[in-house]
Amino acid sequence: MVRRMENFNEIINRYNTNSCKWDECKEKCGKDVLQLAVADMDFKSPKEILEKMFEIVKHGIFGYTMLPKTYFDSIVNWYSKRYNWDIKKEWILYSPRVGIGVSLIIKNMTEIGDSIIMLTPAYPPLKDAIVKNNRKLIEVPLILENNKYVIDFKNLEKSIEKNTKLSYRTLYDIIQNFGKIIGKNISPHNIRHAVATELSLNGADILEIRDFLGHSDTRVTEIYINAKSVLEKRVLEKLPDLEKL
Repeated sequence: MVRRMENFNEIINRYNTNSCKWDECKEKCGKDVLQLAVADMDFKSPKEILEKMFEIVKHGIFGYTMLPKTYFDSIVNWYSKRYNWDIKKEWILYSPRVGIGVSLIIKNMTEIGDSIIMLTPAYPPLKDAIVKNNRKLIEVPLILENNKYVIDFKNLEKSIEKNTKLSYRTLYDIIQNFGKIIGKNISPHNIRHAVATELSLNGADILEIRDFLGHSDTRVTEIYINAKSVLEKRVLEKLPDLEKL
């Protein structure tokens, strides 16, 4: 049986609950200002969630916990159902907040002084993560067309500097835009597959392709170049014991 929330009309007073959305806004701006910047809705949580929380409270111990299998299963199932994309548990890394996750990505994928393009308006903490990590922020405003915000691709391309790092989303949008020009639905993922296959057809070793793509497992590279059909035994015979990789 599929359960759903149905009560969206109950008004719940959240003042004096240490609410960032209501109490902090009241302190900074006054009670007449309605806070719309925080991803925080005012609907009471569904009965099933409350019951599970009560069960935890009743247990009475709030020590450190691990992420259960159901946590990862729910994410894997969500991506499969919503995006038709089968991801693996090993790909999932936990982050307590979006800002922390973005900050870690910036530190791992860029260097101090690199420039990062941000399409604006956007979530303010993302801007903070760029600036506080000593990266150069380049803002590219969205443009309003037919009552809808769209990317200004000409401005975006002009804004790219030598040391600019593009997010996957930005790169995806750029490639999708070029695809529309030639009448093809393409993505960065398609290009990675195409380049890997082209390399293999021109004699590149599968281990070289693996390193070029940044894979940790040669079996993933096999999928990218469709090795069984493209290179068949010529490449597969060169593979070391996969269990030892």
